[in-house]
Amino acid sequence: MLYSAHVVMQVVYTDGVQEDFPVWENIVLVEAENPEEAEKIAREFGTGSEETCDDSFTWNGKKARWVFAGIRRLVTCVNILDHTNVDTATRVGHGTEVTYFEFTMKSPSDFNAYLTGNEVELKMTE
Repeated sequence: MLYSAHVVMQVVYTDGVQEDFPVWENIVLVEAENPEEAEKIAREFGTGSEETCDDSFTWNGKKARWVFAGIRRLVTCVNILDHTNVDTATRVGHGTEVTYFEFTMKSPSDFNAYLTGNEVELKMTE
């Protein structure tokens, strides 16, 4: 089975006061037998990413390091072609849903702002 794991990494400054908290949500494809195994593999990816950071890493000119914060979500990847009579040579490709987000907004104008890339308040749901 194929999963997309949302691996959350945070930048932590090693010098001075930290006034901003940069976060990356890396979406990683994981092949595993079940969700528990997929999460374990994703956690190994996150902790491994911490180890790739050496003393030369900076963020906005400040010495920093990556810290694995956790797995925010795990999504089973579904290929729409799996549900048709089309023969596919590979599971990942055209038509594969890698991940999705579910959220709500307060108004239609917020929705329009979101579609045009403007700042909007939204509530993430799981």
